[in-house]
Amino acid sequence: MKIILNPPKESKANTLRSIYQTAVKEAKELFIINAYLAGWSMKNKLNPNCEKLRFIVGTDFGITRKDACKAVLKWLPKNLKDNFLAVDKISGFHPKLVMWKGSDGRVFLLLGSSNLTDAAFNTNYEANVFTEINSDSYSEITQWIESLRENASPISEDWLDHQYVEANRDKPIGKRKKQGPEGFPLLLPEGKEIEELVKNRRSVQKKFSQIKHKLIEIMEQSASGKINDLIFYKEMMKLWSSLDFHGTGND
Repeated sequence: MKIILNPPKESKANTLRSIYQTAVKEAKELFIINAYLAGWSMKNKLNPNCEKLRFIVGTDFGITRKDACKAVLKWLPKNLKDNFLAVDKISGFHPKLVMWKGSDGRVFLLLGSSNLTDAAFNTNYEANVFTEINSDSYSEITQWIESLRENASPISEDWLDHQYVEANRDKPIGKRKKQGPEGFPLLLPEGKEIEELVKNRRSVQKKFSQIKHKLIEIMEQSASGKINDLIFYKEMMKLWSSLDFHGTGND
């Protein structure tokens, strides 16, 4: 397992962009699942031997951009365009996942914070985990992905022009000038119930601080290859189960 941090401090061998490039170049089966799509500038062509594709993006708040979708449609080979989908029948769709199977049968998974935006690939501070997974995990994830299809529509030029409503972008994200507060002031809630919730939250934070440094330590050991994934998960669950959240409202 490797932890991919963007922007990288040193070597660019394992940047977010390079992993995507490897995925599309090597994949016999490729799954790209993301909360929203706001940029697509993939230079590598999709592996001509790719037999299965699921490219699924969210539509919440109209953040997914039509021009980015059109770039993907242009990039995809004709026989796979029908597998480019938008989750438009439910809300709260928020995964960021890339998974692919190579011609040798090995399966790789990238999972983390990065949406499909130019900023995520270039300037944002992003944290992702990249790892090889076994056939059981691959089967579980593919079944979950297939279940999304009933809540999604194929993305086509017609769907983009006549059904999808994109959010207003007169002021591009990342280029807006700082302004003072707008609208009306929001009063903070008060009362014994709120005080109890705050008290419980602080209790949870205090208890978590007991394992924080140990948790970071085993993450670093896993990232450096000193322990394998199985040991990492066992140690992580042991740490978490050692905390007693009873009475905090977070059972």
